[in-house]
Amino acid sequence: MAGDADDKSIENATKHIRRGITLFKRGKSRFWYARVYDARENRIRTKSTQTTIEREARGVAIAFANEIADAAETSKRKQGISALREVRKGFAIFQKDSSPYWYARIWIPSQKKYLIRSTKEKSRVEALASAEEILQSLNENQMSVKVPRSRSFSKYADELIKEQRRMAGEKRNPRFSRDDEKLILRKGDGIWEFFGERDIGSVSTADIRDYLNFLDDAREKPLALSTKNKHAIVIRKILKLAYDAREIDNVPPSPKIGTKDSPRASFTDAEYKLLLKTIREEAERGVSVRGVPLTRELYYFVRFLVHTWMRPIESEIFALKHKDIEVRNEPNSLVLHIYGKTGYRQGSSTKFGVKFYEHMREKIHPTQRADDDYVFFPDYKNRSTALRNVNRQFNHILDVAGLKMTRDGQPRSPYSLRHYGLSLRLRRSQGEVNTFLLAKSAGTSVDQLERFYLRFMEMTPEQVRNLQSMGKS
Repeated sequence: MAGDADDKSIENATKHIRRGITLFKRGKSRFWYARVYDARENRIRTKSTQTTIEREARGVAIAFANEIADAAETSKRKQGISALREVRKGFAIFQKDSSPYWYARIWIPSQKKYLIRSTKEKSRVEALASAEEILQSLNENQMSVKVPRSRSFSKYADELIKEQRRMAGEKRNPRFSRDDEKLILRKGDGIWEFFGERDIGSVSTADIRDYLNFLDDAREKPLALSTKNKHAIVIRKILKLAYDAREIDNVPPSPKIGTKDSPRASFTDAEYKLLLKTIREEAERGVSVRGVPLTRELYYFVRFLVHTWMRPIESEIFALKHKDIEVRNEPNSLVLHIYGKTGYRQGSSTKFGVKFYEHMREKIHPTQRADDDYVFFPDYKNRSTALRNVNRQFNHILDVAGLKMTRDGQPRSPYSLRHYGLSLRLRRSQGEVNTFLLAKSAGTSVDQLERFYLRFMEMTPEQVRNLQSMGKS
């Protein structure tokens, strides 16, 4: 018996046959089911093939699709439709045998039926323009009536928030949920406020592009491309939930936003040495920043960050406790258990990372080395406070050393230490380091290393000599 998209049984196997036709299995059933898109009714139809053999199921699915297509043709003939031009999904113009005029046919998702309006035009080109005006008027006047809760964009935005909150702290870092929530719930120009109670099935690529343009229009300076991508990704997550619930037939593609790869703000070797020298001098002078003494602990914090490639954020280096670190001898390195921005990972370090960690334990905080003690700035139980203090002290050092900006005008931050550490590892290895393992340890990807580090990295003398080599005669 044929069904429709209201049946939300869990699928556990899927085979794509051709556009609009799919085979799938669901629940505990042994049989294959056919899923076919019905263009006339603008919905998904399902039917059990009553067979466990994929080849036979394909035949049943194709026959089912042909039945639906034949029914559409019969319906068209009964309605006296002599010409039909589909403009895009859910929107078409057509002529009847009984009239010289073109008609607009518009799918109303909330009512699950088509709206038919005469364009009062005999020319197909002029009829298309008139049909677009009818569609725009419907959208502006929200003719789609009150959208049922089950079809509203806000329902699936709310579901995404709840789902990600459940995942945060279990499989993912808590920030994973918070960052998306900020984009969804932002007052004035958030995703929820823009799409709100709109029918989720009516959201198109053009609508997502309009939203991104709306964000730019509300600002003096356009959003960065990477930020726009984040908004588009969250919208796609919401649409994907509706697709999984079979409330929409497909997830519209995100508009092309593009990316602009710029080198990460980092340090040259000489600048890094100057940074360390300035920290030691300021610590010896007994400088305080906003009432907080600047000590040699900042020096070891910087060195540790460079040699472990951790992120200088609350969920990574500022969350690191002694119980999260194992010292290995062969080879001499640290094993770091990190619950960071990208979830749990097992990081590593250079041999120098061991040296700086042991110095911290023995010389800087000899009485605060229990398993549950924080490695850096353990006096601050509120890790947000520790983070703010380090940022202020680091900015002070940058100002004193004249290193606040890079040569191309980018501002430096503690993140620049991570960027320097990754670039240093790539350069010092002379191309021998396994970029996959380095990316895995740093909680990033090989693509990111290639786009932001390898691409802009200065060549070592050995690499220049390699380019100049003439070979053996």
